[in-house]
Amino acid sequence: MPSNPQHITVRCFQCHREETWQVNQGEILQREIAQEGGARQPAGHPTLESWEILKRIRMEKIWRVVEPCPSCAMPFAAKQARLVAMDWPLTLPDCTVYVGPDKNMGPDGPMSDEEVDRRIKDAYAEKFKVRSLVSPTGWFQAGILLIFVAIFLTWLFGVICLSQFYISIYEQGIPEIAH
Repeated sequence: MPSNPQHITVRCFQCHREETWQVNQGEILQREIAQEGGARQPAGHPTLESWEILKRIRMEKIWRVVEPCPSCAMPFAAKQARLVAMDWPLTLPDCTVYVGPDKNMGPDGPMSDEEVDRRIKDAYAEKFKVRSLVSPTGWFQAGILLIFVAIFLTWLFGVICLSQFYISIYEQGIPEIAH
């Protein structure tokens, strides 16, 4: 007994790719790209960024991860109820944790969100952000400040020199010119 096809919105929370799928009984009949994605890549380690996206998807409770995004390979989530959600693999240095819609499975069985969060952050979180040293905005602002300080010091030096000149003229007096 064939049923009516269902239209599903699928999107990537990383690169903002969005597609509309036509699905019938769990089978994807047609994919239509509503918005291209892929230009925006993860800022940190992909596993850490995937975990943050998965936590957000779980919190909203209306999205289900169905496959990797074709543009950036991050979780691609569908706003629907009929497609089977996939367990997203998060690779840690010592094991792989599978994050499902409701629970996490590690090598030794179920894991809490707090334990997964701690292990991922211990493995992949940046302890020192090198990007903070190479901030273009910070360097530009420092350069502008340096230019203003140089202009002010030049003006101050000129004022001091001119005042010393006037003080020495005043102390020596102006000689009278003989005719």
